[in-house]
Amino acid sequence: MKANSLINAIVLSIIVSSFAIAQAQQGGTLTYCESEFPRSYDPITSTDDIVNIRMTTMMYEGLFAYDIDRQVRSRLAESYSVSADNYEITVRMRRGRHWADGREISARDVAKTIEAILSSGNIQEQRLISDIQEVQLINESTIRFTFENPLPEDVMLRKLTFKLLPAHKINNLPLTRQSEIARNPLGSGFYQIVRRGPTDIMFRANPYYRRRDGGNSGPLIDEVRMYVQADIGTQIEFLLNQQVDVLVEIPPPSIARLRAAGFQIKPYESLSYHFIAFNFNKNLLRDRRIRQAMTYGFNRENALDRIFQNQGTLISGPFPPASAFYVRDREAGPYPYDPSEAIRLLTQAGFSERTADGTRVNNRGERLAFTLVVPRFEGDDYTPRVTAQFISDMRRIGISINVMELEFEQWINRVKYEHNFDLAFAQVVFDEAGNVAPLFLSTNNQPGAENFISYMNPEVDELIERFKRTIDPSERININRTLHRLIREDTPYIFLWSLNKNAAANQRVRNFMTRVTPFSFFDYLNEWYIRDDW
Repeated sequence: MKANSLINAIVLSIIVSSFAIAQAQQGGTLTYCESEFPRSYDPITSTDDIVNIRMTTMMYEGLFAYDIDRQVRSRLAESYSVSADNYEITVRMRRGRHWADGREISARDVAKTIEAILSSGNIQEQRLISDIQEVQLINESTIRFTFENPLPEDVMLRKLTFKLLPAHKINNLPLTRQSEIARNPLGSGFYQIVRRGPTDIMFRANPYYRRRDGGNSGPLIDEVRMYVQADIGTQIEFLLNQQVDVLVEIPPPSIARLRAAGFQIKPYESLSYHFIAFNFNKNLLRDRRIRQAMTYGFNRENALDRIFQNQGTLISGPFPPASAFYVRDREAGPYPYDPSEAIRLLTQAGFSERTADGTRVNNRGERLAFTLVVPRFEGDDYTPRVTAQFISDMRRIGISINVMELEFEQWINRVKYEHNFDLAFAQVVFDEAGNVAPLFLSTNNQPGAENFISYMNPEVDELIERFKRTIDPSERININRTLHRLIREDTPYIFLWSLNKNAAANQRVRNFMTRVTPFSFFDYLNEWYIRDDW
């Protein structure tokens, strides 16, 4: 009895101590840096905006979400069932989940969010749910989705990872950046915006989120402040001087300095890559030999090493290296730097002569002179260095490149809507489903769509359609790996690299990125806490 009493006392002591530690951990303000303000404050009216993605991860939830193992787990969904023919999935939602204004979340919010996505200009969100043919409200907590084609269960779940909006805050569609939900966002996640200033945004813990599961859901930190500073060098100094706690992305040359100064450095994966796109509306760029020659002629390995301190991986095709569809055999590897092969291809294409300035010309007087349209971002000194090397390398093989830098919104309009470019420097960010149909399916070339290069290849179209119709997981992998090889050979892009990313934090931030997914920086922010006694 005495032994049992002692054990019980020890267990009680541990519980009390753990509770006291948990209580001490709650509170404080976390400050992190961004290079610019988000262009919108909800997850639908913003496009191609990584700042918005990080911010809305703190504020919004979906029925399902990715975990650190890249598996889809339930969030606002409690359970689901898939029909025997794999056309339908019925989802039952958790009861007792609330928006930050206290209104209970229901299946009507899901249906309204889908309606808002489909009527919006957000191509990325639309492509996620493009296979949903019908949405049926069964009751306030149950909703059924019917897909155009039978899909594997895991693919269905991935398509239901979009963030939900409150139906009672959506008055008119389509949503714009002037809509009420965009100007005054309301979510169900960890934090909500309480103030917007000229240089910062302040978030406060959502009390309704904290009350879940007996108050064990977090978040532990009371407030989060997003501080906006365009200059990366100034961000580094702010971190060193304890003016901010976290930098979401640090340049490779700063890693060693910050690590030596005692800061936490955490690498994290990004399902993204950079590329230079060819506009197939331009006659000369329809010639694959010219596209391949430009790929052989660009010393990408040197650029990755010299400019990015080799913090990344050269890529060979349309899937990022982290994807199961990426092909790693030698025959399908990245094109090597080979200027002699580039010159051979250009000569074969009829461009054997050069003008006085060294630009190659054919017997019809057509010159290999192109304009590269590049988006401009505050604090980005890497892209200009990449384009400078690209110009130099192309000059060596007889191709003249003129660079046009545009503000991002102007770049979007000129490249994605007007298709008014020769070459375009761009980046693509994937979801885990690895769907390249928006990029390369010939029917996806309308203004604003992702196939802004007007690429058309019947073999690619056929493989994409087969992938849509196939349920077997191994067959889907085989199809997309075949697609990877085919697109690599056809070279619609100069595939560049997938860059490693590193975040930094001072020692007062505990549990910092002990769990992080490649999809969003703040997925597990509710587990972070502040200790000022470090």
